[in-house]
Amino acid sequence: FWDLDEYAWYMPYMRTAQFYGMLHGYPDGSARPANTINRVEMLKFISEASTSITGNNLLGYESYYTDVDYDSWYAPYLGIAYELDLFNENHGGGYLQLHPASRVDRGEVALSLYKMFQAGLLDY
Repeated sequence: FWDLDEYAWYMPYMRTAQFYGMLHGYPDGSARPANTINRVEMLKFISEASTSITGNNLLGYESYYTDVDYDSWYAPYLGIAYELDLFNENHGGGYLQLHPASRVDRGEVALSLYKMFQAGLLDY
């Protein structure tokens, strides 16, 4: 990726993510390491990590969020978030909401990875 510093602290992680097929970058050939990520981008990363590590296919689970576009690129990754309750959904009016564009914070990442590990989805 043209926008990476090969000596930066993050390079071992970027190389690992690319090796396991979790990082493909953007169409312009960039990786944009300084960008923040949102919930659906994180779901894609951790779902692909699980598939790479365990061989489990996490796609195909159903989800029932009212605030997502089920024709979008991220739709296949939503089911695992629903099944494992990876996010604290807003139950506004009795409807489940994912808030897919919400920026993830470290706590959400850590809790999501922990829940996936507990479910056996990130363990060799």
